[in-house]
Amino acid sequence: MAEPLFIDRELSWLEFNQRVLDRALDENVPLMERLKFLAISASNLDEFYRVRIGTLVSAIERELTRVSPSGMTPMEQLQAARKRCETMFADQYRCFREQLEPALAEQGLHRLSPGNLTTVQARYLKQVFEKELFSVLTPTAIDLDVGFPHLPNELVHLCVRLKRESRYAIIPAAATLSRFLSIPCENGTGYALLEDVVKTHVNQFFASDEVEECVPFRLIRNAEVELQEFSPSGLASQMAEALQDRSANEGIRLDVDASASEETLEFLRTAHKLAAEQVQSLDGPLDLGAFMQLSGQAGFDKCRYEPWQPLLPPSVPSEDLIFDVLAERDLLLHHPYDSYEPVVRMIEEAAEDPEVLAIKQTLYRTSGDSPIVPGLIRAAERGVQTVCLVEVKARFDEERNIRWARALERAGVHVVYGIPGLKTHAKLCLVVRREGDRVRRYCHIGTGNYNPSTAKLYTDLGLFTCEESITQDVSNLFNHLTGFARPPRYERLLVAPMHLRDGLI
Repeated sequence: MAEPLFIDRELSWLEFNQRVLDRALDENVPLMERLKFLAISASNLDEFYRVRIGTLVSAIERELTRVSPSGMTPMEQLQAARKRCETMFADQYRCFREQLEPALAEQGLHRLSPGNLTTVQARYLKQVFEKELFSVLTPTAIDLDVGFPHLPNELVHLCVRLKRESRYAIIPAAATLSRFLSIPCENGTGYALLEDVVKTHVNQFFASDEVEECVPFRLIRNAEVELQEFSPSGLASQMAEALQDRSANEGIRLDVDASASEETLEFLRTAHKLAAEQVQSLDGPLDLGAFMQLSGQAGFDKCRYEPWQPLLPPSVPSEDLIFDVLAERDLLLHHPYDSYEPVVRMIEEAAEDPEVLAIKQTLYRTSGDSPIVPGLIRAAERGVQTVCLVEVKARFDEERNIRWARALERAGVHVVYGIPGLKTHAKLCLVVRREGDRVRRYCHIGTGNYNPSTAKLYTDLGLFTCEESITQDVSNLFNHLTGFARPPRYERLLVAPMHLRDGLI
């Protein structure tokens, strides 16, 4: 049998995540940046389970056996991906235990657990528990005949085994409480994990019984949603309903502290109806992704890269109208080294410019405080023909995008959701402007989301131009996306899924 021509997409993505983890393992990287890379690799792996592993499990449940381009069936992909993930989990926790945590302690950032507290620190945490935590957290007795309580996805909860008749209770996490609790520390900065503090004082929840075991655990749920994109019901309405259902999706992975007894491990596995291979016993704090918060701890700037301030290109004077600049020359920006300000300026100036006739925009992901959407709303309220393609299938940003779409519609923006069966990843903005006795089109074509916040972090390119052959192509592409017009033959653009592969290979 011939070797497959393609690398499996799941295994390829896992090797990408290994490269993120490699940055956490690299001693030449500043310490807090290493902690950040570890947290990113852990969050990435959670998302991989929710999306990719979830999709494979669903395919197997539907008895799909179609072979992928890599020559693997869904079951073979799932088995190979799980095996690779096992190694990655081990590497992540070894990195945390053996490298990062000792190095952080050397720099004065100490994780304090019940066994290494001073009398003063123990008294302080007891007060925190009694005054802040006890009244917020709510233990729930478990009766499997009634059903296991629904728990928030990905948070660290506590499973408590009680002595009387080996009963179990759950202390669900509260999203309103910080995972990291500050502790007075003479030799630096101290913190304790919320679950460690609750475990220390867990008996106060069960005064009439004796606690035999208290174990942290977390559940990762399948994030797959099913949409009937060709249904007459609106895509946004369908997605809103699907998001409500997704929070109750079946578990896809169960993380349990390595200290758990076989009895408690089996109880949690059975309660969530998971197979043994879906359970991860982890030797260290659960949810390493949460340590992204700790990587921003004040007072450790020497353990970080020096902050980079994006630069405004000298060819874009802040006092000049962006369209006057672009009428003279094209502009290519390389973010995050070049400032994202010209992108925001283009939309904000277009919203207020009396010569602007139309604005057309795609939105895949944007920040909650982005000036992009308010700019489009102002333009529509001023009577400018404003069109926005909002991708409501952007994974884990669906709810925010639905809110933006409805706000845009209320303002009079013509909102569309793209071509059924496809996600629109294209990052495009087209501004049509009257200049004297002619109409000129300006466009921005980018590789990154219209998100000023992430533009400071991710490496992307953005091209501004009013070159006629390019803006004609962009105009045709918008007509295709908004009106389902027959895909035109583009002169300068390579557009997937029609022309991109053939144009590159």
